[in-house]
Amino acid sequence: SCSPQPSHAVMGQSTSAPTQPAAPAGPAETVNPLPVHTGTQLGLQYLCNSAGSTGLLSIVAPQTPVDADSGPKRAPIDLTLVIDRSGSMGRGKLAMVKRSITFILSQLNAGDRLALVSYDTDVRTDFELTACTEGEKRKMGAKVAEIRAGSMTNLSGGLEAGLDLQKGATRETVRSVFLLTDGLANAGMTTTDGIVKLVADARGKNSLVVVHTFGFGDDHNAEMLAAVAQAGGGEYVYVEKDESLGDSFAEALGGLASVVAQSISLTVSQPGGMPRPRTQFPVVQEGEAWRVDISDLYATGAVKLGVEIARRKSLRVR
Repeated sequence: SCSPQPSHAVMGQSTSAPTQPAAPAGPAETVNPLPVHTGTQLGLQYLCNSAGSTGLLSIVAPQTPVDADSGPKRAPIDLTLVIDRSGSMGRGKLAMVKRSITFILSQLNAGDRLALVSYDTDVRTDFELTACTEGEKRKMGAKVAEIRAGSMTNLSGGLEAGLDLQKGATRETVRSVFLLTDGLANAGMTTTDGIVKLVADARGKNSLVVVHTFGFGDDHNAEMLAAVAQAGGGEYVYVEKDESLGDSFAEALGGLASVVAQSISLTVSQPGGMPRPRTQFPVVQEGEAWRVDISDLYATGAVKLGVEIARRKSLRVR
């Protein structure tokens, strides 16, 4: 039988390891160092069947470093909030959005950066990515308090501006856009397909950015917000009432804080080709190789790929 054996990912290396036939009750087949271009150390496990021809590759998150004073370390976050200040956000929705931003600010520290884009018919950058020191947080809060509900809903323009603010991010950070809206687009691009394409195209140019959507009000367009979140590699959340604000945003922010690697792309191949890996992630054939686009890996998480291999040929993973 086979049992999982760990190895480690090293940035920028590429390794080819021969696979050996597995003997009953013998040692597991293993794959040597897995190179994943993430800037972090990731573990690899390989669990095979008794014949050694079918196996399960698992990318395993590393243990999070712990600081003696501040606890578990995490990567800094670059977060852009895109908020709807159109007329439909009156009747309490905009007030809930503002309270949501207050909560988000309370969860970010000086190593994180926050930007804010607001929109009605017109799109406005209220502030660009700014370090969340206590002094800057107070300034941000004051600007948020001044926002008032306006006219039409140019959701596509606001989202595009928010994504654009992430283009200039050059440091090693976890990057995300939060869209806070009722989703009732009636200016600019208004169709779900058009807005989804906008997000998909933006992520094609900057796959490190993940888009999460938050729906406010019982009349919000849940179908559109869910589709936008899916295209953005994120989650859709319905913020039903004030009591749920903390839970809604704590989960999303906690996810960002636990990201250990972004935009992971894993390629597996054997001389002469191999069958398509079995996984829920997008798979693209590149000659004899298969590329699996995994997106983000979270602390304590793992990604599993079912693979079928020729036993006496080398298996390359990069």
